[in-house]
Amino acid sequence: MSRAGPAYPARWASDLRREAALLARDRAVWCWWAGVRVPLGTKRNRLCALAPGELLDAIEEKFREGKFRDAEKLCKADDAPYAARIVGKALSRCLNSPYGMMEFRTAVEDAAADETDRLHRMNDWIGILAASGPMLGLLGTVIGMIGAFSTIGSMTGAPRSNQLATFMSMALVNTAQGLVVAIPCTVAFALFRRRIDGIVSKLGQRLERLTTAAQARTAPTGKKAAEVA
Repeated sequence: MSRAGPAYPARWASDLRREAALLARDRAVWCWWAGVRVPLGTKRNRLCALAPGELLDAIEEKFREGKFRDAEKLCKADDAPYAARIVGKALSRCLNSPYGMMEFRTAVEDAAADETDRLHRMNDWIGILAASGPMLGLLGTVIGMIGAFSTIGSMTGAPRSNQLATFMSMALVNTAQGLVVAIPCTVAFALFRRRIDGIVSKLGQRLERLTTAAQARTAPTGKKAAEVA
């Protein structure tokens, strides 16, 4: 004798399917945003934007003339780019230090580490999406499995098969949607991180020229060099 149970209304199944469709649409929008908006935003991170050649040439010229205060003013603008912020922090530290420009190289290295960390923080949200996508998919899977087992225990006959299929479909769809979010974000995170590292490496060569110019201006020469020796 079959055991009868409470009948799940057909409207509930329809609501579940509609919610699953909305969730799929929302995640598709997130994927589009991650795939289109991020590359557009990272155009600002190109080498020419992070280290404008004209600005760095002007700073280097000030270094060669020994006008370090003027060079600091060039780096203190509100919209100063990445390289200028590094030089500005290093100059502020050296001009207020008893060692002066002799520690400019160390100051540049410390400032570069701070600014590079800021660049990587722009990429962190992609890593968060990559990590949370599978967890959200797993949550939907668990909810679908709970509904499936509840259906098995409370219904009989053809209605049980229909509701069981609905919940199993919801569980699998949520798992797939979580992976659809996580996989592109993981790839994008790795690619953007590599791109940032490459840009920072190229900027390091340009900053080395500035460091050489600053230390050459402050290095003891002639009689002073003999006294130091």
